[in-house]
Amino acid sequence: MITNREQSEIDRANASDRPVVVFVHGLWLLPSSWDAWRVHAGDAGFETLAPGWPDDPVTVEEARKAVVADLEAAGLYYSYATGDGGGRVVFVSRAELGRELVAP
Repeated sequence: MITNREQSEIDRANASDRPVVVFVHGLWLLPSSWDAWRVHAGDAGFETLAPGWPDDPVTVEEARKAVVADLEAAGLYYSYATGDGGGRVVFVSRAELGRELVAP
């Protein structure tokens, strides 16, 4: 289902003669996560769209809580590491807790 916000963006893009860039967010993010990039792309001459996913939560914090609850319900725990400059999400089953895991 297309939301009113998304339809408004589509209508604006269709009425424009500018090239269009579509920003798609990933896990734990929302369409608003692209706001700064959308401004930058708009300043560079592009029209932008940032659609959401069905049932997107209102805030990023709500998205994180929902994902963590789903993982824990499935018997998984997660760790998010950014020490090497690139984020990694590691999913670990209950059986693997206590084993030392080293990311490549």
